[in-house]
Amino acid sequence: MKIALLGGTGDMGEGLALRWAKNHEVIIGSREEQKGMRVAGEYLAKAKAFYGDAMVGTIRGTSNPEAAAQADVIVLTIPHEYAASTILSIKDRLKPSQIVVSPVVPMVKVDKGVMYSPIMKDNKVMSYAEALAKELKDVPVVAAYHAISAKKLADPALVLNYDVPIAGDDEEAVKVVVRLTQEIRNLRPVYVGPLKSALMIEALTPLIINAAIYSKIKDASIAFVQ
Repeated sequence: MKIALLGGTGDMGEGLALRWAKNHEVIIGSREEQKGMRVAGEYLAKAKAFYGDAMVGTIRGTSNPEAAAQADVIVLTIPHEYAASTILSIKDRLKPSQIVVSPVVPMVKVDKGVMYSPIMKDNKVMSYAEALAKELKDVPVVAAYHAISAKKLADPALVLNYDVPIAGDDEEAVKVVVRLTQEIRNLRPVYVGPLKSALMIEALTPLIINAAIYSKIKDASIAFVQ
């Protein structure tokens, strides 16, 4: 499978690239093609050193629009403030057969911490993932990977005992994201409902950030227990 990580030169992009490169063709997208190629080369060297002969995938880099056009699955590993320009640059390259995965969380700084800032559209409060789905229309959008520590994700030797809440309206697209999540050792995908549930998933990120700030819980994530 070809997986594009747009804005993949940051910690989250590195982590997903290193985890998925064992079995898949990972494409690192960047606003600057040369940067995407350079960083992809660095990730590839790390992945080969970690997996050795067990690695059957690869990592390469290009611009965000080219990465999006070539991929089966596109993950937006970008801060919210860059999301609009990135989507504008790739929108015309997307096809209904592709899947867009959104871990994007709109947040604002308040006092010491951060606050979730959902999207207002047509006098309705909605998640970024819902707003994105409305903009992309025929391209299925799945909300996932909001509550994973990017720093820990970027160390492929670490076992991540986390749950990954996933929301989406397209059953087949959700199944693909569930399978990709299961490929990352000890990550458990938890389907929480249709895309409108992304409003609750996105709010987890500022909650975790505030827990780290106020209660000094470093690199926190989430797990459901019973």
